[in-house]
Amino acid sequence: MDENEENDRVSIAGAVRDVEFLLKQIEISKRLHKIKEVCLLIHEDCGAYAQEGEYRQKQDMDKVEKEIRSRWPKMKVKKYWMILSGGWKEIIN
Repeated sequence: MDENEENDRVSIAGAVRDVEFLLKQIEISKRLHKIKEVCLLIHEDCGAYAQEGEYRQKQDMDKVEKEIRSRWPKMKVKKYWMILSGGWKEIIN
């Protein structure tokens, strides 16, 4: 993520759980702003996942990535894991 670039930021609690809603938001940004890259961010200790935990969160993120790539093959997808105490790391499959 380049902080100097213009971007559409959409923040939705537990967004990777609701694939269709998230894909609609991406479609809107693609149509209106011609986006070429999507950055998905998840964080540790997510309340939206409660007992399901981080493994399920990462599974859902992979599912969203697969759907994005299926619908928009040229769309670049980056995935990030946020650490609540500070920092983040890129998730690379």
